Parts: sequence; C-alpha cells; structure tokens
Amino acid sequence: MFDYKVKAHLNSIIDRAASYGLTSVDVDYATDFLAAHEFLLCLDHIVTQLFEYNISVDDQFFIDIEHVAHIVGMPEDDYSHIKSLIKHIQ
Repeated sequence: MFDYKVKAHLNSIIDRAASYGLTSVDVDYATDFLAAHEFLLCLDHIVTQLFEYNISVDDQFFIDIEHVAHIVGMPEDDYSHIKSLIKHIQ
C-alpha cells in the first residue's frame, strides 16, 4: 500500500512539474526512477531540476513536495530551497 500511495503522489508531482515547464528529458528520468521504486531519487531529481532551471511552482505544489519528502525521508534542507520558486501561477 505504501508504494502505491507514494507512486500516486509522485506521478502527480511529475505531471505538474511537466506542466510548469520541466523538460521531457527530466520528466523521463523522474519516471524511470519512479518505475524502479527509487522514490527519493525521483523526488530529488524533480526538485533539483526545477531549481536549476528556475521553474516557478505554486504553493500547493510545494506543500505536496513537503508531504512526499517526509514520507520518503528526504531532509528538509534538500528541498526547502524551491520555496523561492513559488509564484502565483494561473
């Protein structure tokens, strides 16, 4: 059950990251990590690439990142920097 819920959350995060502008190559990498049950690597890749490319996200996206990070054991220092990317997205 744990895997199913985490995968569902991460699939949603990947889809939204793509809609914000994450490249298809990065989406493919994240999807590959997810398929291999590398949940922490999947989330880390998304967070890193969003920050690297300065891609804006919304409040709810950040909240969802925090939620999944807690589940997979990602330290706050590894994702908190993307809070600076929060913008009002239409």
